[in-house]
Amino acid sequence: MMRIWDENAGKAQLKLSGSEHNHLAFVLRAKVGDGVIALRGDEFDYFYIIESISKKESVLTLIDKRKNECNPARELSVYLAVITNDNLALACQKLNEIGATRLVLFSSAYSQKQKINLSRLAEIARQSCKQCGRSLPLRISFLGDIKNLNPEIKNKKIAFLDNYAKKSAKPNFSKFDGIIVGPEGGFTEAEREFIASFTTPISFGDRILRAETAAIVGTGACLLG
Repeated sequence: MMRIWDENAGKAQLKLSGSEHNHLAFVLRAKVGDGVIALRGDEFDYFYIIESISKKESVLTLIDKRKNECNPARELSVYLAVITNDNLALACQKLNEIGATRLVLFSSAYSQKQKINLSRLAEIARQSCKQCGRSLPLRISFLGDIKNLNPEIKNKKIAFLDNYAKKSAKPNFSKFDGIIVGPEGGFTEAEREFIASFTTPISFGDRILRAETAAIVGTGACLLG
């Protein structure tokens, strides 16, 4: 069923305009009588029927409300050093689809020095919900400097994805509450030692993965492995 995002979902009637209306009417080619699921960032799916569609507006009527069945079953945080904007957008989208609950960004010596647009990333997560079916989007925040990692993850089981770590035949990712991934340029030796002091370093093997790939694969291993 078609999905839309609207903060007014749950009201008896929705009037869509702008991008959501355009996507519904001209991309999905919805018709009067079609069913639509509206999301608003809570634990529910709101079921609507399209009453009318014009060039500028769609009108929908609420018919049902059900608890969403695609939301993540457990909390999993991804701590990712800042990478380039395009790769960060890709990571945000895919982590939301896989089922991560938090994306926590931080700065390190070799991370990208750029402005982080948290609003844009949040919108990417919301739009991704329409694809994967979850109603609670990935929560995204910026932690600041790498030194803030230690107090942030205190008392949590965190896997440090480190290519220099001792190789493990089959790491048990399911026991972890989150993962730490470095930037495109990797971590300095001092940063590696710092992170390893309060996490579990794990290597994926001899191949060196891109930062966004490591974040996606690591999340999948924790949630789907």
